[in-house]
Amino acid sequence: MGYFNTFINSLNSTKSNHDINEDICSELKKNGVDGLNKFKFPLIGSVFMVVILIVLLDYQFSIVKPLQAQADTQNDNLLQVDYVFMEPQVEIDSNDAFITSMNRCITYLYRDLDVEEHLPRELIIAQAILESNYGRSRLADVSNNLFGIRTWDKKEPHVYPLGIESWPGWGVKAYESKCQSVQDYLRIINEVWAYEELRAVRASNPNADGLVLADYLFRFSTNPAYGDLIKTVIKRDLRA
Repeated sequence: MGYFNTFINSLNSTKSNHDINEDICSELKKNGVDGLNKFKFPLIGSVFMVVILIVLLDYQFSIVKPLQAQADTQNDNLLQVDYVFMEPQVEIDSNDAFITSMNRCITYLYRDLDVEEHLPRELIIAQAILESNYGRSRLADVSNNLFGIRTWDKKEPHVYPLGIESWPGWGVKAYESKCQSVQDYLRIINEVWAYEELRAVRASNPNADGLVLADYLFRFSTNPAYGDLIKTVIKRDLRA
């Protein structure tokens, strides 16, 4: 950064405080910061002000602007600056709102996952649609669970399906938010032994899409046609 070098060089020179201020302000103006030359600081004041300005300018040019530029180039609006910093809410007002907000949730969660651990978005969203009816099922409403994920630990927060009133050895896991259920789903697919085949196919074919990987979710449900049901949702609701 030119203004930082100017500051350091000025400290090593025999210039007066006034000249140091003039050098710093001139360099800052080149980087889009104006209106500072009317202030006259003692040398210690200059040090303090320049350090603060360096931090602010570095944040502006190295973090905020690149993120904004990245958001502006996303044609599908999946990545927005605010969703980089906070967990987005999964919306259920309409089918389109659910799909869009699920995409934002996935974008948010993928910040903390290696690329090798990513799954096709259409696979995740199609399974959530199938299991929760676009997030509007009773279980999704009372537990924020979009995938019917179970827990066998009675100490974990859980709810029961209709007709079950006491602990039968398992419960439907409850989450603080729907996006957190997506996070747990990703953990399960990436860690649990039941999905080793899916992970092997993904590793050997990084371009495998949801239609390919759906066949390897057969242990997620007792329904032998489960993979075909996910494919139907992908074709009907996400690719139409």
